[in-house]
Amino acid sequence: MPPLGEQSASPAVPFVQRRPRRSSVRHGQASCADYGCTRPECRRAASRARRRRDQDRLRGLSARVAPQAAARWAGRLREQGMSAQDIADRAGLSVTLVRRLLRTPAPSLTARDIARTTADAVLGIPSPPAAPPPPPA
Repeated sequence: MPPLGEQSASPAVPFVQRRPRRSSVRHGQASCADYGCTRPECRRAASRARRRRDQDRLRGLSARVAPQAAARWAGRLREQGMSAQDIADRAGLSVTLVRRLLRTPAPSLTARDIARTTADAVLGIPSPPAAPPPPPA
């Protein structure tokens, strides 16, 4: 059997990219089919994701966007008492990605674009409710 990522010399043995052992990809996610899964739910998810990307491209939407709007909103959420972990949990992102977003410099040319889905996930988090005033003593 060839090592991971290498093609088989034999044409009878198809090349299958295997999912890493500790991967968080689960069945039913589009990326599961990218690893070679043939389950119907994984293939449907990959087809939906591909169709959505194609539609976005036809509408002129880029897959990557400037990070400043999402960084400003994440900063406001932090000011309102949410931690980076809270933001990550609500958005369904990794805490590392959220922390990197919080370190985004003010509008400049050095900030790298982020995935549209990441920006949408952060911008979709509602403001936390205001804490009720403490009861009178």
